[in-house]
Amino acid sequence: MKRKKGKTIESVFYGIIILITIGVFFIPQAKSSSEKESDLKNAESLLVIKVESLIKENKIEEANQVLAEIKSEENKVLIKSEIQLKELEGRLENIKKMIDEKNYQKAKEELS
Repeated sequence: MKRKKGKTIESVFYGIIILITIGVFFIPQAKSSSEKESDLKNAESLLVIKVESLIKENKIEEANQVLAEIKSEENKVLIKSEIQLKELEGRLENIKKMIDEKNYQKAKEELS
């Protein structure tokens, strides 16, 4: 009788261990920070496209306003660098015009 009772308790413990092990696989795992950042980046893809089109249209102020809505650090860095590039292109075009007009002193001041 004792032996049968011991076997039953042992079987119950094994059953509980198996159920816990199976249950652990069905509990959703918390996302890592890189997965969260990736999800956020993908969710903001429409905003990024909108900002890029504003930059191409040379609407920098509007692009900066939309940039404030973006939460993904990677997207922010990308957009900020594109805005800076566009601003530099504008400055270089102005300098080129000054040089073409032989206004060297003004071009030199712009470069300083």
